[in-house]
Amino acid sequence: MRGDELKGRTFKTLVEYYTKNYSAGQIAGQFCDVMDGFPHPAHAEAAQWTMDAARSMAEDKGFWKRECVSVLSDIKSAATSYLERQNLDPSDEVLYDIIQAVVLNFACTPHQEK
Repeated sequence: MRGDELKGRTFKTLVEYYTKNYSAGQIAGQFCDVMDGFPHPAHAEAAQWTMDAARSMAEDKGFWKRECVSVLSDIKSAATSYLERQNLDPSDEVLYDIIQAVVLNFACTPHQEK
């Protein structure tokens, strides 16, 4: 999905896009490619930390119904904060990859709407 297609859609819609259009193996492959492509070992750690933070966000029963752009912004903010605390550069490229890893992680391990 392109960025302009996300406006007004829920986060659940984005995750469902992946699960409907890609096999579990394709999603896992994309996830591995993103994680393997991080330029610094700590960036992969940041992605893992952000995925854990996103899973915590998903505990809120309204999470899946929130607007996608808002959820992605929250994920970006969490990743930026983590990277800055680690004295690492939160470049747009790294933040995009972290967001992609989080979305793919949700697509790999579907969560039930609470």
